Amino acid sequence: MKKINLAVLFTACVSMSYGQYSTDSLEGNNIRATITNYGTFFNDPESSHAGYEFPKDSENHLIYANSFWFGAKDSGGNLKMCATLFSGEENRDIYRGAIKADGTAEAPDEVFAGDIYVVSKEEILFHAANYAAWDYVAPDGIADWPAHGNVDLGLAANLAPFADLNGNGSYEPDLGEYPEIRGDHAAYLIMNDMAGPHLGSGGDPLGIEIHFMFYQYDGDADINNTTFVNARVINRSSNDYPEFVVGNYMDADIGYAGDDYMGCDSANNIIYIYNGDVLDEGTGGAPGYGENPPAVGIVSLNHVMNVGGYYDNSAGPYGDPSSASDYWNYMNATWKNGLPFQYGGNGHTTGSGIPSNYMFGGTTYLDGEEVWSELNAGNPVGDRRAFMASEIISIGAGEVRCFDYAVITSQVGSHLESAEAIIPQAAEVKAFYDDQPNTYCDFTLSVPELTKTLEFDVYPNPSTGAFFIQAEGEYTATICSIDGRVVYQSGLLSGKSNIQTDLAHGTYVVILNQNGELYPTKIIIR
Repeated sequence: MKKINLAVLFTACVSMSYGQYSTDSLEGNNIRATITNYGTFFNDPESSHAGYEFPKDSENHLIYANSFWFGAKDSGGNLKMCATLFSGEENRDIYRGAIKADGTAEAPDEVFAGDIYVVSKEEILFHAANYAAWDYVAPDGIADWPAHGNVDLGLAANLAPFADLNGNGSYEPDLGEYPEIRGDHAAYLIMNDMAGPHLGSGGDPLGIEIHFMFYQYDGDADINNTTFVNARVINRSSNDYPEFVVGNYMDADIGYAGDDYMGCDSANNIIYIYNGDVLDEGTGGAPGYGENPPAVGIVSLNHVMNVGGYYDNSAGPYGDPSSASDYWNYMNATWKNGLPFQYGGNGHTTGSGIPSNYMFGGTTYLDGEEVWSELNAGNPVGDRRAFMASEIISIGAGEVRCFDYAVITSQVGSHLESAEAIIPQAAEVKAFYDDQPNTYCDFTLSVPELTKTLEFDVYPNPSTGAFFIQAEGEYTATICSIDGRVVYQSGLLSGKSNIQTDLAHGTYVVILNQNGELYPTKIIIR
């Protein structure tokens, strides 16, 4: 088990309000996941204990810490970095709450929307049916949902997604409106990289606001052992970043921390950790997984995994990153000393010299095939720290990008059988994700910016999903969810048009495009 050195002294002008944090848990299926707004997830910052328990109530844990790395280069080639490894004021680059949306990306004097908002589908359904009852009290997650920012502080008017049932643009839970969540149980939090110094990476801030939604389903088999994560990154700065990379870091400990191996599979965009020997011993009072320990992995669901890497629990050139350039190197398949990741052996000193972005990418453990794995390389077991990095994309000033992940667990037999099974399981979880109706990603439209008007009618409104558009001349129609996701696109229309959809209940924006001009109106689907 790792220990955080709380005696480290540092001087920084950090507001006490930003330095405070909250801890909650998401336990809607077979997983109990500790969620904090410290920037490190699946970890209890007060006890420095692991916080990803599987199975729930077993006292065994799979992950000690999970965090996100956000790296970018601006048009001048200047490196920006927001990255954290472990909890603790001396380690953090990321802070709670929203920041200004005026291009300055400054943090307001007081934290706004800095809590953890936990909501379940069951609570939402009960709220929708009982909000008008005289003795009904909405749960905190619904009543305090951070749907709107304080525009007087320079924050964005709209923050967290909600069901705008009456179409007036305001979140009104006392009228039956409710948060829009994914899954059956969700935890939502808003963070930024501007409210304090970057003590973890030492890098310059990007000026980003990140909305995290962790969510779980009451599902069968593999889905019951999965936690999904949506990270919605908003560039609140005035800088364009032609190179933007997101890393997902996992310090997984399969029970006992010191006997693990790492692997990855680029075809299924997964990194994973499995027990390196047949028996997982107990640690820290936990009983251990014994003879059939599970494997745990992180799957990138909507971006290509460009790097799947690991490093040692050490301070050397193949160990923990400690500077912005260290993180950027890892996110680009390069060791801290500037040498590329290598195929074979341990990926560095015993490698083949052939560059490789994917560490231990062999996927067969049981049939004797000599694939490149830690097992076949004869590496000593140890405390593995794994990470993935997305392909390089751009994010302009004011733009939004979304990154979706699944934390999956495999326990089907021996340590090698579980490692083997986690690869096809990643594909199955990805297929489940693709089948969900609300797994939107990159935002293609900023609805408040559409201010032009045109005389046209959309009726009936509210609608069951079938409605008419009446307008002069030729046009096309696009339907977007209230958060900007395109959910319907017509061909060329004219005059009165019959629109048939199977949209879920909620508020949508119908946008007519006539000669390149865009004209919006809202419609409610019931």
